[in-house]
Amino acid sequence: MEHAYLILAHHNFDTLAMLFRLLDAPNNNLYLHVDAKAKDFNEEDLRSVLKFSKLTMLPRQVVYWGGYSQIEATLNLVEYALKDGFDYCHSITGVDLPLKTQSEIDRFFTEHAGYEFINFRPERYDYAEYKCAYYHPFVETKYNRKYKFVRLADHAVAMLQKTLGLKRSDTKFYQGSAYFSISEDCAKYVISKKDEIRKNYRYTVGADEAYLQTIIMSSPFKDKLYRFEEKYYGNAMLVDWDRSENRNNSPHTFRISDYDSLVGVDEGILFARKFDENIDSEIVHKMFHYVNEKQINEANDNRTHALKEHSDQAVVD
Repeated sequence: MEHAYLILAHHNFDTLAMLFRLLDAPNNNLYLHVDAKAKDFNEEDLRSVLKFSKLTMLPRQVVYWGGYSQIEATLNLVEYALKDGFDYCHSITGVDLPLKTQSEIDRFFTEHAGYEFINFRPERYDYAEYKCAYYHPFVETKYNRKYKFVRLADHAVAMLQKTLGLKRSDTKFYQGSAYFSISEDCAKYVISKKDEIRKNYRYTVGADEAYLQTIIMSSPFKDKLYRFEEKYYGNAMLVDWDRSENRNNSPHTFRISDYDSLVGVDEGILFARKFDENIDSEIVHKMFHYVNEKQINEANDNRTHALKEHSDQAVVD
């Protein structure tokens, strides 16, 4: 099975390098977009850790948190991956890590071929309407995250529209994680809606967590969703919103105290977000070594098995 990993990154490049090492496999292609605002990024250092995977670097553009530029960067990654083709593409970030080996991930998606892995959070549907049904004019600027008064002004404009009944759309919006694992057919369908997405989600806030869910719920792929009714498992990614940081705008950042729960997840949870080497580097390194050692052991077992088969065949001959 061929996999395309669509990776958005803007910092924590040591963690990104470890992510690359864990994803490095002959049947994986990596597609990376690094925010143009990011500093101290060295492409050659990153390429040097890869032995098997093909890496495609996308042209860097400025990405604003919560703005349409996040959606645009993701769709660009999907388009680049479609040029090469894949069985599944996986949208992740540079601060996510796999919890399983690449053979385990490949086996899981082979066994569940035909499903689409997109997360839904039912308790957030009303909030999705606020974020997407009204214009948010100040999100796509460098001042939105920097200055609280800009965010308050944006909120005031949106609330005025809501009070006056000036909805830009009567669409029922769905919300969940911005990250996904989808088939090539589903990816093609999403890209066919690219102009519609741009029209409907420019000047919104946080629509990266709503546009895909909303499109898929009115598509033939609705019936192919995997466990979407379960709160955190629809996209095969572990995200801890129960310990959300920054007033539910950001999930919990895993610490070393989370190690046992991370290695003990069930087989349907393949990735985790998020990690931050500046908050707790120990968990980043320990998770890397856990998965990496498993992959080394699997490779050794495969070589031993192949040698035994070759030896047995030689005896027969």
